Amino acid sequence: MQNGTQGTIRSRPVAPIERLAVDKSAGSVEPVSLTNEAASIDDNGKRKKEQQNLILEAPLKREETPHRSSNGDRQQPATSFRSWLFQRNREGVGNGEKLNTCPVTLDKSSVDIDTTEVFATKLDFANVDSTYWSANWERRWNERRLDVNNTSPLKVFVLPHSHNDPGWLKTFDMYFQQQTSHILNNSVNFLDNHRDFRFVWSEMSFFARWWQTLDRHPHLRQKVIELVYGGQLEILTGGWVMTDEAGVHLYSMFDQLIEGHQWIKHHLGDKALPRNGWSIDPFGHGNAVPYLLRRSGIHNTFIQRTHYAWKRWLADRQQLEFIWQTSFTRSDSRSNRSKLKDQIVCHMAPFDLYSIKHTCGPDTSVCLRYDFRRMLGEHSESRSEPVSAANIHQLAVDLIEQYSKLGSLYTHNIALVLLGDDFRYDRRQEWEQQYNNYRQLFNYINENPKIFSSAHIEFGSLADYWNAVHRRQKTFPTLSGDFMPYGDIYTEGQANYWTGYFTTRPFAKQLARELQHYLRTAEIIYSLGRHHLLGTGGHEQLRSRIDADYMLLNNARQQMGIFQHHDAVTGTSKAHVMRDYRQRLFQGIEDTQSVIAHVMQYIQSKAKPVYQPYSGQDTYNDRYHQQGQMPFTTYLQLSEKRTSLDALPVRIPLNLNAHFWNADSSDYPAKARRPAKVVVFNSHAFVVQEAIRIHVTDSVQKVLGPEGHELEFQLNPVWGYSAELPTGLYELLFIAKLAPLSTTTFEVIGQTLGERSATPATSIKVFMSDSWESNSPPVAKPTLSNGHVFNFETSNDEDITMINENVHVVFSRSTGLLKSINGRDVSMAFGAYRSADFHSGAYLFRPDLKEPRQNVTGRFPVIRLVRGPLMSEVIVVYPNTVMQRYRVYHKKSSVGAALTAGIELETSFDLSVRREYFEMYMTLQSDLSSGQEFFTDSGGFETLRRLRNDLLSVEANYYPMTEAVFIQDEGSRLTLLADHAHGVTSTKPGRLEIMLDRKLRFDDARGLSEGVSDNLHTRSRFWLLMETRKQDQQPSVNKSASNKRQVPLLSRTAHRLAIMLNFPPVVMQSRPNALPRDLHTEVSFLLEPADCDTYLLAMRTLPSEVNNGASYHLPSLDRTLLVLHNRAPDCSIRTSPDFRNCEMSMAGTAKRRRGLAFTNVTVLSIRKTSLTGTMDGEYILPEDIQVEPHELESFIVSFASSANKNNSSKNDRESIIDFETQTTGPLLSGYKQFKSAGVNTTLIGKREST
Repeated sequence: MQNGTQGTIRSRPVAPIERLAVDKSAGSVEPVSLTNEAASIDDNGKRKKEQQNLILEAPLKREETPHRSSNGDRQQPATSFRSWLFQRNREGVGNGEKLNTCPVTLDKSSVDIDTTEVFATKLDFANVDSTYWSANWERRWNERRLDVNNTSPLKVFVLPHSHNDPGWLKTFDMYFQQQTSHILNNSVNFLDNHRDFRFVWSEMSFFARWWQTLDRHPHLRQKVIELVYGGQLEILTGGWVMTDEAGVHLYSMFDQLIEGHQWIKHHLGDKALPRNGWSIDPFGHGNAVPYLLRRSGIHNTFIQRTHYAWKRWLADRQQLEFIWQTSFTRSDSRSNRSKLKDQIVCHMAPFDLYSIKHTCGPDTSVCLRYDFRRMLGEHSESRSEPVSAANIHQLAVDLIEQYSKLGSLYTHNIALVLLGDDFRYDRRQEWEQQYNNYRQLFNYINENPKIFSSAHIEFGSLADYWNAVHRRQKTFPTLSGDFMPYGDIYTEGQANYWTGYFTTRPFAKQLARELQHYLRTAEIIYSLGRHHLLGTGGHEQLRSRIDADYMLLNNARQQMGIFQHHDAVTGTSKAHVMRDYRQRLFQGIEDTQSVIAHVMQYIQSKAKPVYQPYSGQDTYNDRYHQQGQMPFTTYLQLSEKRTSLDALPVRIPLNLNAHFWNADSSDYPAKARRPAKVVVFNSHAFVVQEAIRIHVTDSVQKVLGPEGHELEFQLNPVWGYSAELPTGLYELLFIAKLAPLSTTTFEVIGQTLGERSATPATSIKVFMSDSWESNSPPVAKPTLSNGHVFNFETSNDEDITMINENVHVVFSRSTGLLKSINGRDVSMAFGAYRSADFHSGAYLFRPDLKEPRQNVTGRFPVIRLVRGPLMSEVIVVYPNTVMQRYRVYHKKSSVGAALTAGIELETSFDLSVRREYFEMYMTLQSDLSSGQEFFTDSGGFETLRRLRNDLLSVEANYYPMTEAVFIQDEGSRLTLLADHAHGVTSTKPGRLEIMLDRKLRFDDARGLSEGVSDNLHTRSRFWLLMETRKQDQQPSVNKSASNKRQVPLLSRTAHRLAIMLNFPPVVMQSRPNALPRDLHTEVSFLLEPADCDTYLLAMRTLPSEVNNGASYHLPSLDRTLLVLHNRAPDCSIRTSPDFRNCEMSMAGTAKRRRGLAFTNVTVLSIRKTSLTGTMDGEYILPEDIQVEPHELESFIVSFASSANKNNSSKNDRESIIDFETQTTGPLLSGYKQFKSAGVNTTLIGKREST
């Protein structure tokens, strides 16, 4: 144990420490729980619980109290963990009354197949031949083949398809021009002339691009619609792309599905909306996609790439088709209805790939004889010969054997055979070749039932297949979980794990999340700001300008959608294609930032800006950049911008000197100053307390909040990798409390010469150390002979401590890296794997087991310590490797704040400066007894339990983390939240390993044909939490159900921090030389916050209701799609102080339904709808906007405008919220309740405020 005034008390691996029992004579400290049950450790290291008397230490003196100096001022003193913990418990932080704050308990779904349990305990991972066919399958096939009483003869649907990647070896545009456009052109003519042929399509990004080329051919567009309605051309899934299912965040996954479905509804009509899913190429399958599909009206789906051991295990049991359920059910009265609502039937293909070689049956050599594409000069694996009278019988016999073996793997004896591959049918000849040869075989087999046992074969769509299946089979096994990771054997009969792409090209993954953030923000503020403008009437020219911005939103949606493709966000395309993707993302960011700037300036300006459109322009871009027009964003600009598509964002300095009336005078009187303005938009339906950072060019005198009161602030140095401090550039930090769905104005006033300020100066300390020092024995004097190279002289040699009311963090003096949190050992380190040549590439991960793990950080870090009244920060730089930042905030928590709950991390790295090739990771090694378990989120939707299999290699135990990963024991949980996707694992108890970046010399033989060496400077942001788990975690309603296990969930604090990490407030600042504007102090669009666990996932203005191609890029007059997500919390986690009021309200017996009550816009009607907004449901009242725990719900909200206030439909009038005309009724009654409760309201109708 190490002790000292600035040191740490390194705890033993004990249960969570909550109070102290002190033996004053010996000076020892023992942990005691709040229930007077202390955790001790016996000789075998096992935990025991024993009753102890609670002995409390005498109160601390004022000078010993954390956060205060001897004169009572806030600061960051050298405080021992013992003192901090006593003070924390004395003030009641983190304790408090135990409330049953779970409105409903989520239980683990009772299913036939739990993928976590089966993957860990039942699958056979033995290497097998790539064309495996077991003896059990052979026996079953023979029994069915010879059964004369078989009432289910073989039925086969041959499904022609073409898998079109929106970028991989070529860019999206290159693929479209060279291949995809030809495929779709050929499909129309061929299907029209061959009514018995079928074709399926899924990538709407390509389809929409092709549809534009038919602009001058309306008869062809009509023909396409007829083919779709007639079932010859089936649209599957209907997403903008076939999304990746490992590293895509829920918002992006969902948004590309909305974009595709809205496009179909608008251009092809409701009858064309997909009813079946199609996911044949993502590398492993998550459980968020089937949920989204089912809630969007899709009842069946098809998946392809799953671990070979899964295919073998399910085929053994004839369970390759199953009902894919969520991992949770609710123990309330509506759970049965919800359970049925979440069902979707899934078909898993039994063999490796979707190409003809792998789809007709188990024997690939036979299947290659039935690929009839033969092009002059084209290399092909095909061994086919044209069907003729001489060979038709043998071809039919061999083909039906393969088909019947395939059908025998399913109880219904119906085979689905895919006929296609990547970019197939791009030439007219192939359509003819495949059709003519197969047609002859089908006719021969169908016309000879005695020879072929009444087998029937036809061309079919996926809908044809599922219709036949549901006629023969009424029940299916149930399954919950996902199919990660994916392992193949088709190249060498040895397992290869596709777990490298979880991390490959992290810069692009983070860039996509940035666009996701700005797009969501732009959608929300555009919908609210535009309807605010429309509801007030007038401003027609301004309205025209804002309507034109809808094109920017459309473009950003589609660019972000393309990047969710399974070869884009995965980082598994060629380098020049990845650059094209980054260009698209960069353009989308610029477009969404423009929309945000336009609307925020309109909302916040008291005198609305005047916009005069140029009358003679033909295109939107020309109008937007027309010379001589007053730019719409002349006063406000974003505080952070990207200068190029390959650079990290930079903050734009706010020039305080420019905000003076007499800029050419050297003596600025105080009365001549005008404040710089900072406007912050909170896009969430809850109160936010967030750290706002901007760069300023001068010292700051004061920061004023929206009510004119002074805010506490802190000036920090602006540091990069270098320790140099720039002159005239500082980081201004203040904590902003933001109302839900609001824009708030803050004022920053610069300091003049001679002006005095009470704000304390930030303390800075810079020093170097030897990171290897911790491995050397303590010596009186460092010498070259005892392992030291340098003797670093500093003011002290003790560890660094940072504290607030919730966390006590210790950092190593020698490494600068994390050492402990709240008395629990949690050490951070960086390392790297050497890649196995030709087996570790963009897709695959396989470390070279002959090479030990590498130390990539070097030996001599530069450590910087910043301490201020609001935040303390440790910055550690390991040259040419990594810069690690740790931040602890000191601001007292309030409702909606989570800043003080953990440690904010920023990890910056750039492997492009390193000559070596390796795969770099970060580890967190704790003393938690987590065993084999760890938990990762699945697409930001569910949290799934993972079990490490020590019989498998490390790459087989890697899983995708989209948003969160944690480990836990009986008393504590260590949670890491991330701002983009990573591959993660737990290689031993108490350890988390997070892959950061991969630099790869060789290809992995999966088609890319190049390594990954285009690494870029990347910044990964995290939050790290050490949370306490309650011992009495089961609500009384659930104690009787001891046989049920609760679903793993994040805590409320973790949910809140994850949301803020991915969707922070948008900060804008005044331009230095712009004419001053009079701004509103605050404009809010919600009367009160939403329910505690309800989050605003999306709010998107729908396209115009006029059903023609031109109107799709115009916004609807009144309709907006509102999507809410209830992120159910884990009730076993002790509540953060941030949610005390939330918990108290939820513990009430008669909790009032809040719903969503908008203000500053007038709501005409609210209607339930499918998730993607394509199916109309019932009308509801605002207080009936409710979302069940862990579910998503969508609503169509119609807002009033000056044009439609008096023209609403009859149904709309039944639920109108027009306060100008309505004087009685439940809606106005609800409004009066808000008024009587003292809620600040502003309604467009009556212009009424309190």
